[in-house]
Amino acid sequence: MSLKKTRSRQLKQSISEGNAAAVMQGLGTDFVPAFALRLGADAAFIGLLSALPQLLHALAQFVSIRLGRVSATRLPVIRAGVFLQVVLWTSLAAISFFGFSQSLAFLLLVHALLTVVAGVINPFWTAWISDWVPEIQRGRFFAVRNKFTGFVLVFATFLGGLVLGVFESFNQALFGFGVLFVGASLARLVGLHFFLRSSERRHPTCPVVFPGWGLDLKQAPHFVHYVFYSSAYAFSVWVAAPFFVVYYLEDLGFSYPVYAALLTVIAFGSYLSMPYWGKMSDRLGSQKVLTYTALAIPLIPLAFLMPFHDAAYFFVIELFSGIFWAGQKLAAFNRLIEASPALRRPRFVAWYNVAVSASAFVGALAGAVLYGFFRENGFTVFGIHGLLWVFLVSAILRLATAILFLPGLRARPLPNAGQLNDYLKSVTYLPLKNMYLVLQQDAYSTVRVTGHGLRVLERREDQVLDRVEYFNAHALRGSVHKLRQLGRRAKPRHRRR
Repeated sequence: MSLKKTRSRQLKQSISEGNAAAVMQGLGTDFVPAFALRLGADAAFIGLLSALPQLLHALAQFVSIRLGRVSATRLPVIRAGVFLQVVLWTSLAAISFFGFSQSLAFLLLVHALLTVVAGVINPFWTAWISDWVPEIQRGRFFAVRNKFTGFVLVFATFLGGLVLGVFESFNQALFGFGVLFVGASLARLVGLHFFLRSSERRHPTCPVVFPGWGLDLKQAPHFVHYVFYSSAYAFSVWVAAPFFVVYYLEDLGFSYPVYAALLTVIAFGSYLSMPYWGKMSDRLGSQKVLTYTALAIPLIPLAFLMPFHDAAYFFVIELFSGIFWAGQKLAAFNRLIEASPALRRPRFVAWYNVAVSASAFVGALAGAVLYGFFRENGFTVFGIHGLLWVFLVSAILRLATAILFLPGLRARPLPNAGQLNDYLKSVTYLPLKNMYLVLQQDAYSTVRVTGHGLRVLERREDQVLDRVEYFNAHALRGSVHKLRQLGRRAKPRHRRR
């Protein structure tokens, strides 16, 4: 098979595997904090549930580095890690179905192991997929891949909320979580199937053994500064990230279907805006997309400080959250690939994940400490209290990180007053316009495909009806013929005189 056909097959299988991973996230990962709250966890435990896996995720990178030293192939490590995730999701479902006195501790352990396994296989997957995607098509390909996975994530999250709502109405929410985790395990098993069918593209100059633990920074002069920026931004984000679910389910008292709908809106915004960010990344460079979204993301926690508590208001917030984070994640991933050399990419990605995960761990712990401090002292200023103080601190830190670190990542300065109009259009009007066009195009494609399917069904139905009519008419003619024969036999014959 030629290289072009092999690459095309690998990229299609990567999209299929990504869809399976999106189902795992939509049915499993996104509902783990809500499951912990259902088991009786408090905000401090939610912070620990988010912080500890991040620390273990950082330590898991050293395992990745060690594995990279003894093996130049990536797929065996990926396959083993995905199989372990299948087992872990199954054990998490067992907690929901059977339960025991130490369910929260076991949940923390399993969730941490899931994060560790993901941290081990992430550098290998990044290196494996980057070998197959041409450099000039990375922005567009990952945008298309994220678009498909985003659509699947929307559907899976919405379905998960419906399942929880049904079981909650029968006072069996824990059993509903078990059903979701079984679905996550099966989805990961499907992903393992696609990895088993995948192949590897080996570099002829890639050595089998990687000596040492360090990095040759001469090969990547911009890598260190990018790591500092990503680490600081991860810290500022994770100060508040673990506690949005607490705010929705505990402070505002939203139900599981409403919470799932909010997650669905995030995934929906990411799905519709991903093609726009992919085009922007290929046309203007990933650095500009990174800058635009990093300056817009601090607005998300600030919006929670407004005196509005309706679900519709938070739907709008989460829609823009999905838009901004879609561009940020896409640009950050492309920027990481650009900043790391191809032959040593697993190791560079591993060290990058060490720094980012450790910063996220510290940020989640800091957020838990801040929440405990503000809750115990009862500070209330202009209606800001409890978790809202944590959101405010996170927004300030996000904005400060973007202003301090982003100028060093690019030769051109940040958007100034003359570029303010272009910046505002790039993060508000243009994404929404592109989302409308994507939605319109997808709706047209869906209607066209559906219409084609209906036309096929109508043709088949007409053929069936024609056959039925033919057989009925044939049977009717046969019946009439038999009746005529019977009539002739029954008709009395007159003798001739």
